[in-house]
Amino acid sequence: MNERLPIRIETALNEYRNETVSFGKASEIPGVNLWRFIDICHQNNIPLKFSKEDAQIGIDFVEKFDFDEYKDQIEKKLKDTD
Repeated sequence: MNERLPIRIETALNEYRNETVSFGKASEIPGVNLWRFIDICHQNNIPLKFSKEDAQIGIDFVEKFDFDEYKDQIEKKLKDTD
C-alpha cells in the first residue's frame, strides 16, 4: 500500500488479511460490492481466500439471479432518465 487509502478500505483490507472477517463482511466495511472489493484486494496485493462454502454461496446466488428481470429494471431506469 503505497499511498494512504481511505480508512474504511484500509480497515477492511487489514481485517480480511488478518482473517478477522470474511470476504463478504470485509466488503461491507467500506460499502463496496464484492467485485469492487476483489479489485481493491488485487490493487493492494492481498490474495483472495475463499472457502468451499464461500464459493458455494456465490454459485447459489448466480444460479438464482434473474438476469432478465435485472435487465428489465435497468432498461426501465434508463427510460425514466430520458
